Amino acid sequence: MITLVNSRLNTTILPNFRMECQTRIVRLVCSNVYLKCVDGVNLTDYSTYNYDISRETTATKLYGLPFLRPCGSACTEISQYCTGLGRLIPQLNCSEKYDYSQGFSKASWPKRYEISNNQSRCYAANLVTLSGPKEKYFVNYTNPVCSGLIDDFYIPPADRLNPKFSPLQLSGAVQTLLNQRVDEQLKKLPLWVDSECMLALRKQICYSVFLSPQDVTIFDAVSAGTPEPTLTSVKGILNNLGALTSTVTLPSYPHQNICVQYLSKCSKLIEAIPSLDTDCNTTIATKDSLTIRSFPAATQTIYYQTFRIRAGTAILNGAFNFKTRPYSNVYYNKSEYTYQPMCPRGFSLPDEKDAVEVQMVGASGCAVDCL
Repeated sequence: MITLVNSRLNTTILPNFRMECQTRIVRLVCSNVYLKCVDGVNLTDYSTYNYDISRETTATKLYGLPFLRPCGSACTEISQYCTGLGRLIPQLNCSEKYDYSQGFSKASWPKRYEISNNQSRCYAANLVTLSGPKEKYFVNYTNPVCSGLIDDFYIPPADRLNPKFSPLQLSGAVQTLLNQRVDEQLKKLPLWVDSECMLALRKQICYSVFLSPQDVTIFDAVSAGTPEPTLTSVKGILNNLGALTSTVTLPSYPHQNICVQYLSKCSKLIEAIPSLDTDCNTTIATKDSLTIRSFPAATQTIYYQTFRIRAGTAILNGAFNFKTRPYSNVYYNKSEYTYQPMCPRGFSLPDEKDAVEVQMVGASGCAVDCL
């Protein structure tokens, strides 16, 4: 069942919808997968099945189910909380007629959803609080990791971090996974790195893992992806659906200056440990066949999706081209950020490292003790 739920939630764009929208879509999916059994049902005794759905059809055949259908409200609320985006989700049809015995639409069958919303006749899964597409960073003074460097950050689908996870998670779950990823990288570093280099290095790592959230409107995305003369018609249809002004939250990658600053501030460290060298022009290939720069210097496409939409009797072809700007005005709170080099015996942190009598040691923040 978990695999089935995950497969239905594993769409590229869904994790970028607002939290209120995500929770309703999860409720709809779970209500369709985890069907609630009728009280006192015996799967081998058809007389105990629910035949109430037969009132919806004029066919002479009786339709019986051993479970309650999902409540219609679990489907119709999508349009309310997803502000038009729910209409863009494939196969969302709240008035669909459905053959539960075969698992597909069938015109002669009763409706898939119980329109009365009577709890004795239907079932709707409970709402759960998900993280949504962005979240506040939890400051941790015991294990600071990115404390003082991250404020709001983008929540990627959890299955990209661990394929065993569902793409949508409870609040804080993905943050824990991202913290572990950063912590693993920081633990590989020497404890004596000087403060300026460590700050630049932590920024480079933290901003690459905890990407900045950026809201993009459907209007901007369809304008960038759909050419005229189709664009005007598509905008009109999306506007009627209430989707044109809706926003989708996408990741914004750190500006190339952050990478360049790291290479400059940590040049001595990189010279001593070549494996810490970084290519500021590195790219990422996505499963959507896009090439994304890890440290862009300009706006880039993050997500691209073609679509077909009906306009009367005609079918229009359009595309969403979601773009985000690189971010350079990064968060930095000195009161939350903590780091001090740890010097081995015989070395110490100097009060004034630029003083003539101070002998600094290589790429470290340590100086030779006075004799």
